[in-house]
Amino acid sequence: MPPPARPPTPADVPVLRALARYHYLTAEQVRRLFYGAGVITYVRDRLKGLVDAKLIHRLEMPHPTRTGSAPNVFRLAARGYRFLEELGLHPVRLPGERPASYLYYRHTLALNDALIAVELLTRSHPQLTIQRLVHERELKHQPVKVQLDSGKSVSVIPDAYLQLHETEAVGPGYWHDLVWELDNSTSEQRDFRQKIAALVAYALGPYREAMGAASITIAILTPQADNRANELVAWIEAELMRLGQQAAGEWFCVRGINPSSVSPEELLLTPAWRQPFRSELVPLIPLGEEPT
Repeated sequence: MPPPARPPTPADVPVLRALARYHYLTAEQVRRLFYGAGVITYVRDRLKGLVDAKLIHRLEMPHPTRTGSAPNVFRLAARGYRFLEELGLHPVRLPGERPASYLYYRHTLALNDALIAVELLTRSHPQLTIQRLVHERELKHQPVKVQLDSGKSVSVIPDAYLQLHETEAVGPGYWHDLVWELDNSTSEQRDFRQKIAALVAYALGPYREAMGAASITIAILTPQADNRANELVAWIEAELMRLGQQAAGEWFCVRGINPSSVSPEELLLTPAWRQPFRSELVPLIPLGEEPT
C-alpha cells in the first residue's frame, strides 16, 4: 500500500490559490507568478511535490505536431479543492473533462498569460487592485443570451472578465472593467464579425447587469503578428458600420503580441493598442483616466 500523501503546508497555498484562479498553469507561468527570475527546475520540483501530495494533477498537453513538444499543464486535484475549501475559500470546481486538444490548451494558457500580466502589474502599481476575475472556465457555465439584428439568438461567453479598481489620493478613484477575448487566428471573417455583433448587443444590453459594471473595454489580444491585429480591426470597423454603431468603436482595444514576451507595463500601460476608426494608439489601462 502506498504511503499516505503528505499534508499541505502554508507554502503550498499561493500555488493552489493560483490554480483555483486560473484553472490551468504551466511551470513557467507559476515561476512568473511567484519566483521571478527563479530557476525553472526548482519550480518543477515544487510542482512535483504537489503532484505527489495529490493536491494537483499533471496533464500531458498534446503536441502541436508529430515532432513538436509541449509543456505539462497543472490543475487542482480533488484534495487540493478540499484543502482550499477548508481554508474558507470557495474555488470553482472544474468538472471531469476528457483530454483536451492542443488548441484548447494553447488558447487557455495564452489567456492566462494576459491575466497573469494584470496580476503582476498590481504588485508593481499598488494603486491598482483586482476586485473581480471571472475566467472562461466559469463563464461557460453562465452564458448570456443576446439577440442579433438578424433576429438570431446567440450566447455570449467572453474569455474572461476582469475588474480593476484604481485608487486616487482624492476621490473614489476609477474602475477599469475589461472583457477579454483571445484570438489565435482560427476564426474566419464571418464568424469573427458575428462575435463582434454579439459583443455589441451584450454591451448595450445585459452586460452591466450581468457584471455589475459601469464601463466596458473589450480587449482583443492576438499572440500572432501585427498583420492579424490589423485584420481584426478592419473586420470590427466593417461590422460596426453595418450595425450603425461606429460610436461603439471606443469600447474595443486590439493588439497583436505574445503577452508573455513583454513586461506587464509594456503590455497594459504602453500606448500600443489599436481602436476602430482611430489612428492614435492607446494603453489598455489608462491610469488616472475614467474609462468610458
